[in-house]
Amino acid sequence: MRIPLDYFVWRQRAKKDYKFLDSSISQLINDFWRRPVPENIEKKISEARNDLFSLKNIFPKGIDLGAGPKKKSRRSLASIVQQSSISSLHSQVIFNTIQYLKPSKILELGTGLGISTLYMALANPEARIITIEGNKDLAEQAKIIFNKIQLQNIQVEIGSFEENLPDAIYDLGGVELAFIDGDHTFQGLIKNTETITSLSKPPFVLIFDDIRWSNQMLNAWRLIQENPYLRLNIDLYSMGVSFCINYPQKENVWVRI
Repeated sequence: MRIPLDYFVWRQRAKKDYKFLDSSISQLINDFWRRPVPENIEKKISEARNDLFSLKNIFPKGIDLGAGPKKKSRRSLASIVQQSSISSLHSQVIFNTIQYLKPSKILELGTGLGISTLYMALANPEARIITIEGNKDLAEQAKIIFNKIQLQNIQVEIGSFEENLPDAIYDLGGVELAFIDGDHTFQGLIKNTETITSLSKPPFVLIFDDIRWSNQMLNAWRLIQENPYLRLNIDLYSMGVSFCINYPQKENVWVRI
């Protein structure tokens, strides 16, 4: 397997224990992000995955899988689960960020089959979550899983981000944390980020998945880090986290978890 040159550059820059200018941020990143997701939570989500694997649904060509394969084809639901489910590192970051910051207004772009949504909902059952998915078939499967686990704090919206995003933010009364894992184009990521930042009041956190999935995604991530309102941007190589907070000075840092 060929390892991109960009990884070696990131690896040289990334630090294991970074001295942040805010002690609460240091605790979140150097302590909480490294904690495994509790076993009881992983058990619930593993059961949800197994339920999806057991289904025999076949989805047609043209299905939107976010960062899925660039060649579209008919695929089984089980293969979609296997390809698109969130990694253990990413689940740790998302779950523990929500546990630590306790945001009450959470937005997700790209529900998929709802695995990442489960981590967010179980991290803070008191939070209200609106998740937007462009593919109706995937969204309906996610709803089945949410209902089976009896989660009452998730609202699924089906349709394009362009049409649904502003209304979702207004409905939430602003965003305190957003997980962005939908449109993987340069223009799409920039536009969705600008919409969230312009319609939300600080403090809030943006978590970007798959920032190195393509050159478009990486270039978009680099531009996002230049946003003056996003005072702290953390590059985890495959994931980026931006904080719109009262931070002493603007910093873009590379961290190894």
